[in-house]
Formats: sequence, structure tokens, C-alpha cells
Amino acid sequence: MTLGNNVKLCAGAMSLVLSLALSLALSLALSLSASAQVVPPPTDVVPTQPKRVEERWLIPMDQRPAFGEWREQTEVFSASMWTGVLTNNVRVSHRYFPNEKQTGQIQVALYGGGLQEDASTRGLTEAAMMAWKKPATKDLSHTELKAKLKGWNVGTTGEVAGDYARLTVAGDNVHIEMQFQLAYWLLTKPVIEADAIESWKQEQLKEIDSRMRGTRSAFPHVMADAIFPKDDVRGRGLTREQVEAITVEKAQAWLEKLIATAPIEVGFVGRVPREMVFELSQRYFASLPERPLVTTATNADLRRIVKSTSTVTVDRAMPSVTPRAVVSWSFWACDEQDYDRMLPLQMAARIATRRFDAKLKEVLPDRETRGGISWTLNPASTFPGMGLFVGVATAPPAKADEIHALMLSELRAFAQQGPTEGEMLEAQAAQQKLWQDRLINEGVWGLILESYAYTGIDTGKLMTVPGIVMQVTPEQVRDQLQAIVNGDPATSIVLRPATAGAAPVESVPVKRDN
Repeated sequence: MTLGNNVKLCAGAMSLVLSLALSLALSLALSLSASAQVVPPPTDVVPTQPKRVEERWLIPMDQRPAFGEWREQTEVFSASMWTGVLTNNVRVSHRYFPNEKQTGQIQVALYGGGLQEDASTRGLTEAAMMAWKKPATKDLSHTELKAKLKGWNVGTTGEVAGDYARLTVAGDNVHIEMQFQLAYWLLTKPVIEADAIESWKQEQLKEIDSRMRGTRSAFPHVMADAIFPKDDVRGRGLTREQVEAITVEKAQAWLEKLIATAPIEVGFVGRVPREMVFELSQRYFASLPERPLVTTATNADLRRIVKSTSTVTVDRAMPSVTPRAVVSWSFWACDEQDYDRMLPLQMAARIATRRFDAKLKEVLPDRETRGGISWTLNPASTFPGMGLFVGVATAPPAKADEIHALMLSELRAFAQQGPTEGEMLEAQAAQQKLWQDRLINEGVWGLILESYAYTGIDTGKLMTVPGIVMQVTPEQVRDQLQAIVNGDPATSIVLRPATAGAAPVESVPVKRDN
């Protein structure tokens, strides 16, 4: 889910940094701190008991792994959920969700992967996800597995999600044990097929070729270069050399290490009772190799980034298929757990966007050439301290410098004045509606559960945020915005289309002090 006219950084790699199209579901749902009132679980829901279909199992009944043991199980009343830790340190969290489709979804987060890559291994985690996007095992090719699953409404995918690799297995709740069996196979004996890797490589090379064909497509990569230290490859898009160096053997070895050693959290949301999910977890997830327990300190050493202490400036002319300039400012902001700063800055971003959009209509009355503007708060998640308040606008090349300067002056004027009463009422109502919608969204809960221990999220606070939003004051919005914009910007970027008649501008390299 994405709100606003945000600019998205490149797929996969950019999920490790600021994504200007960062899912607000994740940004909001995981941006909470300490305690709040307890909300009791619903009492008017009678779960549908899924049927156990025992024909054509992936794993014959007499060959299923033996039951393991739970170290602990805890009911989290504030969020109507349960969480538990198996003796091999795999955490499983469950929330019953009475959806109309009667489906269930297993989300397995393996912490590490992309975070652990360096120049010699960059891209291996993304390549390894082909084992789950086009699933195959040591016993069955993708074609054979697909045939065996025919008639079962079960599907899988794999993604690199910032701090971790995610295996998702979903389907009807009547096929719930088949989902667990498939997840077990893909966590114990997955195989990446050669044609899957070749297909992935061709897609990546195509994306790389199109990356610098215009100011808009280039912007995310320029932004990543600006905010990340030059020797850190993790936050940048893949290069042609990195993609071409990846082989199926390297990706398979990387995947096997990941599934054998990575800390794991499992989240389950759907119309399946907790008792059944925990029983199946005790059989299929407890039999995985022992690994470190997921905590808020997991991979902390890999998440430290030394950021620039002065403004990183980029002013560049480049070939572009569209005659539009892209101009941007950004400011260092808050982490996702910094609730007191996050909510006011979320409102400030919404109000600033509307204010500058109105100003653009005065400066550029021609609708066709006006372009767009978006201010967005991106609280830091993967890399603490790297949260950004980002403004991005498109403009006619001849107006690029004017619009760029106007963005900064208007934002600083807003920070001095603060919001009007009308602006606050609109922003509060919009934010409250956003939170209310998120708290009844099954996808949001999937994200929360798969990273429950890793983020240390306080679900008690989460359930009360729609009310807290209405208590944010104009002074809080003003003061939090002043705190970030009165200092030096983090980045200043102007990308000009050299083919659109703009005056030639020599490419100004990224300036960093580290």
C-alpha cells in the first residue's frame, strides 16, 4: 500500500534504505513506543474449524517430522494475538482474522541476507528468492512440484524485505497443513533452478539499462548514492557487473546458509484458530535447525551506518526521455520507534505537500507543465538514525532552480508559522482514518507479526493510536518540523534533462564528508 505521489526507489535493493514509496502500512504500524490501555480480544467471533485434508500430502503422514517443544507461549491481549518461542528459537506469532475468503497466510522472516552482503556477494539474496518465487526442491523440479500441488489452492513467493528475506505461503484454510508442509520443504531443501536464475538476471539487466534513461528513473539511485557511504553497496541498486557475477551455485549456497542459520520469526494471519497453527508449528517449524533467537538487538552491528554531517549536493544534467527536471531536498528525521516525533512529522508532511502544491499553481498556472510535489516522512527502520523527511518535485527544466529554492523557503516558512487550525483538523482526520484502516487490514498485521520481536513493537500503543492522533497539537507539528529543517539539509538534488533544451550543466559529483 502506498499513499501520495511518492517516488519509489529501485526494487529489492532500495528496500534497504529510504523508500520514498515506503508502505505506510509498515511505517505506521511499526512506529510505536511504550505502553497503553489493554484492549480485550473479540468475543463474538466463532472461528471456522478448517478440515484436515489427508490425501496427496507433500509429506506422507508416516514421514512427517516429529513434534518439537515450546519454550514459551504468551497471549497478547492488547492485540488479540498469541506469540510463542519453540525450543530451536523460532518465534511464531498468530492473529485470528475472520476474513470472508477463509484463507490463511504464513509469513516466514529470515533475518539477515541482504544486510550481510558486500561487494562480492551483492544481489545473492534477491537471486536466492527465486527458490520461493518458482519453487522447487531437491526431490521435485518446479514442474513436478507444480503438478503435485494441482488442485490445492496454495501458492508461494519470496521477497527481500529490508532487514530480512521473506517466504510467504498462502491458501485456503482447508489446506492449512499443506501450507505448513510446503513451507517446511522450502526451508529445508529448496532448489534454485538454472532457468529461474537466468530469467531473474535478464530482468535485472533490463532494469539496469532503463535506470538512467530519465530524471525520474534515475532519481532513486542518485538519492541512494547521496545518503549512503560510498563503500556500502547494500543500499544501492545492482550493477551489471554484480548481476553477471551471480551463478546458480553461488545463489544456492547463499540460500542454504540463510535457511540453516538465520534467526526466524513466523507470522500467521487468517481464519485458522491459534491452537491449530501452533500445533502445526510445533511439528514443522520446531524441526528446523536451532538458531539465534530474534530480538531487537539482532544484526545490530550490521545496521549501523555513518551518515554525512553536512549537506550532500548533486546538480546533474543527464539524457532523459521526458522533458522534466526532478528537484529534491531531504532532512534527517526520526526512527520508526520515535513515536512522539513521528506523528507530528507525518502531519507536517501532509500539510507541506498541500501548501506547496497550492504554491506551484501560482508559479506554474499551466497544468500540463506544472509537475507534482510530495513531502514524505520515512522513519528509519533497517538502519537506525537514517530516517528522512523528503521532498520531491518535478518541474519544467527552465524552472528547476526556482522550484528547488522555493521548496526550501516554503518549508522553512511553514516550520516557523506552524499549521493553521483548519490544516490541523484535516491532517488529524486523515491520519486517524489511515490508522483505523490499517488496524483492520490483514496485510498490516502480517507485517507486524513477522517482525514482532525484532521491532519490539508495543501493540498496546498500536491499538490506541487513532485516538492519540487527535491529541497532537499545532505546536508539536511546528516544533518537530523546526527541529529538522532549521539545520543543514541532508541532501540537495537537481536532475536536469539535458535533451530537453536545458542549459548544459556539468555533472556535479556527490559530495560527502565520509
